[in-house]
Amino acid sequence: MTSRVFFGCFLVVLLLPGFIDARCESGIVPSDVCNGSQKCQSQVKHVRFDHPFDMPPNVMVAISTFDIWNGANSRLTTYHSGVTSQGFNVSIKSWADTHLYYVKVSWIACL
Repeated sequence: MTSRVFFGCFLVVLLLPGFIDARCESGIVPSDVCNGSQKCQSQVKHVRFDHPFDMPPNVMVAISTFDIWNGANSRLTTYHSGVTSQGFNVSIKSWADTHLYYVKVSWIACL
């Protein structure tokens, strides 16, 4: 490797992080708690970022905890919508005879 190539690689490694403004926020969204007489099949929760992003970030959501009645099949999904630089919505849905008591959704947003 010539000294010019080495010096060029060194500059890229040294200076590149200054041009990249990568940052992430993460958290957990709890659902409402549903008792035995309620059948909570659809909930939408709004997440507000602690520090707004410069532009809408990439968001990923995942089910991290759930409590579902064992007398029926477990049907549960979650997804995000309405992503802005300020926040986004998390939808939690079950269907058919699934009886949902409680869910936690983990999320991460990065730019």
